[in-house]
Amino acid sequence: MLEQTLELLEQEAQSEVARVFLEQTLGAEPLCKPADHRGGPLTDMFRLSLAATDAAAILDDVTRASAAGRRTTATAGRGLGGFVEAWSELARYLMERASQDSEAGDARSVP
Repeated sequence: MLEQTLELLEQEAQSEVARVFLEQTLGAEPLCKPADHRGGPLTDMFRLSLAATDAAAILDDVTRASAAGRRTTATAGRGLGGFVEAWSELARYLMERASQDSEAGDARSVP
């Protein structure tokens, strides 16, 4: 999905930071796959170090592309089904985590 998102962002050319992040992530060594994992390189998994704001920027780009009916080479026949939902879920998780981290920091700094 990361490769397809990168292809989509290259079409959109909206978020340079997101594009660079995805290129760097995909250039890294994939995580070791569990013994029961099936599939080749297209199913590789990567560790993501993504700020909530960058995930939101990617979500905005993917949402715009989906609304415009854009496709990638792998989604030409079926559309971007699942892309918006996946990026939305990640952005929401990162926002919640950032909020919790902020609240924990505020609690520590109160005398």
